[in-house]
Amino acid sequence: MRSLLLLAAMFTIQAVFGSPKLDDEVVVFETSFGKIVAVLWPQEAPATVANFKKLISEKFYDGTSFHRVIKDFLVQGGDPLSRDPRNRNVGTGGPGYFIKAEHNNQPHTKGVLSMARDERNPDSAGSQFFFCLKDRPELNGKYTAFGKVIEGFEVLDQIAGVEVTFNHAGERSLPITRVGLNLVKLEKQQEYAEVIARLDRQHRDHSLMEALKGKTTKDPNAPPAATPPPPNVTDETEVLLIKTTLGEMSFVLWDQEAPHAVNYVKNLIRRRYYDETAIHRVIPRFMIQGGCPFSRDFKSRLVGTGGREEAQGVEFEYLDRVPQRGFIGLARQEGDRSSIGTQFFVCLDELPEIQNRYPLFGQLFKGESTLNAISGVEVTYGKAGEKSKPVQPVILNEARLIPAKEARLRP
Repeated sequence: MRSLLLLAAMFTIQAVFGSPKLDDEVVVFETSFGKIVAVLWPQEAPATVANFKKLISEKFYDGTSFHRVIKDFLVQGGDPLSRDPRNRNVGTGGPGYFIKAEHNNQPHTKGVLSMARDERNPDSAGSQFFFCLKDRPELNGKYTAFGKVIEGFEVLDQIAGVEVTFNHAGERSLPITRVGLNLVKLEKQQEYAEVIARLDRQHRDHSLMEALKGKTTKDPNAPPAATPPPPNVTDETEVLLIKTTLGEMSFVLWDQEAPHAVNYVKNLIRRRYYDETAIHRVIPRFMIQGGCPFSRDFKSRLVGTGGREEAQGVEFEYLDRVPQRGFIGLARQEGDRSSIGTQFFVCLDELPEIQNRYPLFGQLFKGESTLNAISGVEVTYGKAGEKSKPVQPVILNEARLIPAKEARLRP
């Protein structure tokens, strides 16, 4: 765990999701649907963050509710009048004072925490706040963004899906079933340091993909490139067999081209390291990813962070060949070659944009239908906010080495 702990320390009070420095405390919202955790951005909105923390310390929000839910737009709360659902003035309450707007450069993306206000007066915010349910660029520079969700996106999605009716102002946004904001409290950011580190890593991966979109001429609506035929192998050549709940895949390993990576993976397989883990990340047209030991508990907030301690001292090969559909490689944090661990990925398309960036060590030998099935599973937002988590876990039941002859005979 040494690497993970060092990584966690690096991100304490540092950027997450490409955002500014973080407050040393996070906000925990205990709702009737579950827990939501958000970081705060004191450098971007110092007065707003100070006011929010003051109200929390006064237990201002405890026992209130989310009184406004608009699908694909926002979830709003923070009105003390919402303690009484019969109050016709719900939506107008506050702490009895206003704070000045602190418009900044942080975009209103999914999960951003921002201050609600009268649209006619930018300096009319008090206690009411909202979470963005999707990217809302029209709010940028007009409302004060002061934090972002780091855990509980699935809770936010559940709240966003509640049935609503017309409120007293004639807007169809009032939850029919009360969504309680039972408790709002502050906790030390260090308790969530590993989650923040994972967010940053996934943001870097996402940023890389976004940056590369403009550099490719591929038609996004075109079918993925065909899986290249595997090299000729003898019947006794060892191949990697991966059994999943959606079928089997076998891979030819490149012993000659990537001996260090292959030997490293073979040792993990002989130790049964991957058995009963899960494919925890699926991004269509890009890759599927697995191999995290924490994925044995698919609800763990650490899924996607494990395995780095296994690769200490191993020198991996970076092959100068274009990754093709079905190629398998070792995952790592973008920009940090020392972050390789046990996690692996399988390419779902031709990916020249990641050439020589990751250690590739083999290619699909058999199991195209299984790769298709895994790449097509329904995904949702994970606790890190990336829409790549399979709704139903794809369990990696077993990984073992078998002769190519046996692999050819398997269904």
